[in-house]
Amino acid sequence: MTKPKPKNQPKRSGRPYKVIDYKVLSNLCGLQSTGEECASILGMDYDTLNNGLKRELGYGFTEYFRLNRAEGLVNLRRKQFKVAMEGNPVLLKWLGRNWLGQTDGAQEVQAEVKLTGFRVVSQDNETDLSE
Repeated sequence: MTKPKPKNQPKRSGRPYKVIDYKVLSNLCGLQSTGEECASILGMDYDTLNNGLKRELGYGFTEYFRLNRAEGLVNLRRKQFKVAMEGNPVLLKWLGRNWLGQTDGAQEVQAEVKLTGFRVVSQDNETDLSE
């Protein structure tokens, strides 16, 4: 799907603009593909992609990516949750730590201890120094 060119754009001579397939680009952004990867799949240089987006939408690839990556993140989160609910213990542990703030192991407990004396013990004899 291509965006129509504005009517007030003057006729130009030279090489025609590359066509950006926005459906493919949106899907690639959802897969968290880099700008260079997206441009390569679309058959153009990253600068050509970035300039084309600026020309047609008014903003570059970075902003386009930010706006279109959320769908991919939601799909990933949905799949992770499904796999965890099917009983994957590693994923359940990871989600518990990252989403629920759970921790591994016992919690540290601080206690106040008062010593009243001590005894030095050697193999030869015992000496009580608590006095």
